[in-house]
Amino acid sequence: MRLPVDPLGTAVRNYLHLLDAESEACHSTRVLAQIRDCLQRHRATEPPVRLSAIAEAFNIFPRPHFDASVRDGELVFSAKLGSFLIRLNEKFRGANLLAGKWPDEMAAAELLGRGRFTYAHEFVHRFFYVHRDERWERACALAAQLEHDPNIRLRCLKALQDLEESICDDVAGEVLVPANLLVGVIGDSLVGGQTTAVPNVYELLRQISKYFNVSYDCALVRVERAIRRNVVSCHQDLCILFVEWSDRKGSSSASSSRRSRLDIRARVAVFPMAPGGLRVRRPFPGIAVENFGAEVRQLVDSVLRDRRPNQRTGGLDLAVRLQAFRPRDRSIEHQGRLRGYWARLGHQRADHPQDGRVLLWGVLEPALP
Repeated sequence: MRLPVDPLGTAVRNYLHLLDAESEACHSTRVLAQIRDCLQRHRATEPPVRLSAIAEAFNIFPRPHFDASVRDGELVFSAKLGSFLIRLNEKFRGANLLAGKWPDEMAAAELLGRGRFTYAHEFVHRFFYVHRDERWERACALAAQLEHDPNIRLRCLKALQDLEESICDDVAGEVLVPANLLVGVIGDSLVGGQTTAVPNVYELLRQISKYFNVSYDCALVRVERAIRRNVVSCHQDLCILFVEWSDRKGSSSASSSRRSRLDIRARVAVFPMAPGGLRVRRPFPGIAVENFGAEVRQLVDSVLRDRRPNQRTGGLDLAVRLQAFRPRDRSIEHQGRLRGYWARLGHQRADHPQDGRVLLWGVLEPALP
């Protein structure tokens, strides 16, 4: 009897074989080790880490190329340069970059917003290329091409690309914000103080962002991971939401695809254990904010539309709708109240109302009957 073949499993095995890796975790660990070893040799491990200092060691041209047509960032091989080239969207170009200064004359902060993380993310993609027939090719494309059925080939390619994106996110985050240093910065600041039960999440993210020179959302992703892995202590009912105008993939570009329309979406979420032994289901990044209830949507909408420069923070007391579950049970809806604060991040322009981002945080309490 012939056993059924799992096309995706076969594609992943072929993919890992091309990368000479036993598993995704093995390749991720190896890539991180290679980057860290190179940073140590160049004495460039102190935050903020600047990967352009070691780019040439991995055949990457240090200076990014800015192009408004690029969604956020991409890595390509340039035959003209004879090396890999990181292409970034124009929105990441800082003042010194406009003046043509790179990299020695510029401060590490000159890549704006998420630019440093995007640069690091694309940097890590370099380790997913293989040299075949005198050309560089992405391992995921080569692995998918081995599947004869066009429909299955596309599905395998999408799955392998998603896997690669996830690994690049993890490695880039760990390079820019190492977990061992992050734990020291966080300390007990997420536990809450004697005067208030609500930790000052906004101030913590500001400190992390400044110390590691990363965006607030990059800082929060690293904090969320530290909480999820129980390497830092936090208030047992702490709840954090980071929301912005974007499509499901995190782009705020007006050229986003119609399938994934722009909406106010949660990019990062931290939720506590729900009452009664329930576990709150982690929402996927990019979930529309109305899934958390009408009050959350109304608050975020009003904050994003308020352009007064002196109205950047405030208090909140909101009904929040969550999806929770018991082990081996189906998902059920759970209502709670979020009492805490909000902060508007970024600089909104009158000609681009979708620039704003909002941080919500507080203590999640059971809803009154």
